[in-house]
Amino acid sequence: MNKKLLLDNLRTVYDFPKPGIHFKDVTTLFKNPACIEEMTQELVSLYQDKGITKVVGKIGRASCR
Repeated sequence: MNKKLLLDNLRTVYDFPKPGIHFKDVTTLFKNPACIEEMTQELVSLYQDKGITKVVGKIGRASCR
């Protein structure tokens, strides 16, 4: 895994949501095709020999009120 590529593209928002907290924003990883490829290959390598034949996903979105 190319940790440097991923860490270089991970955004840190300082003092969010309050002072002293450093929020790590992963959305920036999904803007870079090389990062998407790297993350995909890492997931494949973790699970390729586990006998998995199907993957199911659910989209979840938090509502802001």
